[in-house]
Amino acid sequence: MELKYGLRDNQLVHIDDVISGKACNCFCPGCLGPLLAKKGRIREHHFAHIDSDCQHGVESALHFLAKEVIEKSGQITLAAVTLAFNSNREDLVVYPEQTVSIDRVEIERSEGGIRPDLILHVGTSQLLVEIYVTHKVDKAKRKYLRENLLSCIEIDLSKVPRDIDIEALSSLILGNTDNKKWLFNKKGYLKRIELQQIAINREIHWSANKRTNGSQRRHLVDNCPLKHRNGERDTTADAMWECLYCACCIDHGNSVLCVESLAD
Repeated sequence: MELKYGLRDNQLVHIDDVISGKACNCFCPGCLGPLLAKKGRIREHHFAHIDSDCQHGVESALHFLAKEVIEKSGQITLAAVTLAFNSNREDLVVYPEQTVSIDRVEIERSEGGIRPDLILHVGTSQLLVEIYVTHKVDKAKRKYLRENLLSCIEIDLSKVPRDIDIEALSSLILGNTDNKKWLFNKKGYLKRIELQQIAINREIHWSANKRTNGSQRRHLVDNCPLKHRNGERDTTADAMWECLYCACCIDHGNSVLCVESLAD
């Protein structure tokens, strides 16, 4: 695929916006080698390396372009923050999908021991952004995000056509959320901690008798808060058929972690 973007004065420029030949004064976004602007009458206009066989210019240009789109946008739509639990209850939505205004953007500024692609300043908060074109964020960086409570979202452009036009790319980056995922979200993490702190640990025990059809004894949990609330005389719940699917259940293993307020 032909390279349509080059770097000039550390800014991306399109092949249509430069003069032909070496005088374009452009460099490859991937290897930073000098480029030649080829604008003849037969082939599609493109950049070519002067003295390199670099194969990463197109991907690097897309990466640069994505950062430029965000820097100039002023706002971006973020994916919902949800919590998944070790049960069959639906994911809990901590914050819905929302569009936020960007006050300031910093590109590739070090944040402690890492260097994210972008740091967005949104009100009094900051949001780290990683753009995935060819390489996902590695485990070490994800661990650093968790340990330092740094909210970070990844935008997946790995399957985007490398010759995508700027309008389509802008829409995909700024308005779409299908290609965005949270690598870490501080508010979601703190919400999980809060739920774990107020949860009641209910031990699972065997029922005293077998069922009349001779099947295995049931796994039971005492003092179901929802059955209390409904005024039921028997407040014992079946751990497998009731607790596992209950909105109050945030963990289901050897015992049940139960948060009554989640049923509200």
